[in-house]
Amino acid sequence: MHDQDKPSFEAIFRQNEQRIHYHMHKFGIHDGQGEYYVEGIYAMWMAYKKCDPTKGPLGTYFNYTIRNRFIDMFR
Repeated sequence: MHDQDKPSFEAIFRQNEQRIHYHMHKFGIHDGQGEYYVEGIYAMWMAYKKCDPTKGPLGTYFNYTIRNRFIDMFR
């Protein structure tokens, strides 16, 4: 898939934003400052830029990167 064939990040983000909230809920994160939410967006952006559609679904990669970003923040 070429970059011009890839949907925009904004479109992908709107479809997958709930993944950030899911992981925040799963970890019991209360994010009054919005820090974890922003880091979740960053994780999605990095996954979007690095994604290789031949390796599997983008949603699975989003879950992996968001989860691992949150774990890194706990350390």
